[in-house]
Amino acid sequence: MKKVIIIAIMTIIGFAASAFATIIDIPEDYPTIQQGIDASVDSDTVLVQPGTYVENINFNGHNIVLGSLFLTTGDTTYIGQTVIDGDSAGHVIEITSFEDSLTTISGFTIINGTFGGIYIRESNVSILNNIITRNSSGGWGGGIFLFNSSNSKIKNNIITENISDGYDGGAGGGICCWQSTIQLDSNFICYNIAEKRPLYDGVGGGIYLRNSTVSMFNNIISQNKSFAGGSGIYCLGSDNIDSYLDIVNCIFSNNHAQGIFLYRNVTTINNSIIWLNGGDEIVNFSQLTITYSDIEGGMGRYRKYR
Repeated sequence: MKKVIIIAIMTIIGFAASAFATIIDIPEDYPTIQQGIDASVDSDTVLVQPGTYVENINFNGHNIVLGSLFLTTGDTTYIGQTVIDGDSAGHVIEITSFEDSLTTISGFTIINGTFGGIYIRESNVSILNNIITRNSSGGWGGGIFLFNSSNSKIKNNIITENISDGYDGGAGGGICCWQSTIQLDSNFICYNIAEKRPLYDGVGGGIYLRNSTVSMFNNIISQNKSFAGGSGIYCLGSDNIDSYLDIVNCIFSNNHAQGIFLYRNVTTINNSIIWLNGGDEIVNFSQLTITYSDIEGGMGRYRKYR
């Protein structure tokens, strides 16, 4: 009987919490997205009408959904019509206050960020159905930079024409993932650049992974550029930190310098195409298993991880 009562109480509490969740309309309720976020409480939705919003947004610990009308209609035209413009004044969106898995960004065009389009640190975020373009960084993650993030999901995004361009060189023109556990699903990651600078040549034009665990499904990584290797993806592990990369049903093609570069990690590639990339298709200094995949000309250098 006691167990039944506890379950009933928990059900009532959960229902009450969902009943009090509200939709905050921008600009009807508040003129800016940031004001809407500041007024929100956990589980709220900040729903943004079409338009261009010149803002640099910080979630400030609010576990909420931020979405365009795509969120409520499924109409993809709202993604291009609802623009968050960072005005080259910093991150377009910053999530660094231990936000949890309720936190979602969906249905925007995110442009003109410096120090990255979206910056996530020590938080769990879903980034869904966005166009992330023409952002730059101070060296790490032109489009998206995740640091010490776990269980984040990046799905159904177009990540294009972003640049990582710090003075010491760039890493991860499209995405940089450092000491994180993430899922990349059904993204189009193309025309991103890890820039060359005086002290360091850029790596990971499309994606840069360091000491992370990453699962990749159904992504296209194409036409990305870097100057020191791994233009599609550059994955770096270390002797004392586990680093895993699982690639399933992905395409790496026409990247400038190598499709995939692997160093000191454990990688599996299954049912994928790696073709027409500059230099070697795969440069491997890791523990690598490949099944049911098409690799033009085979692999490049190889040294099994010890």
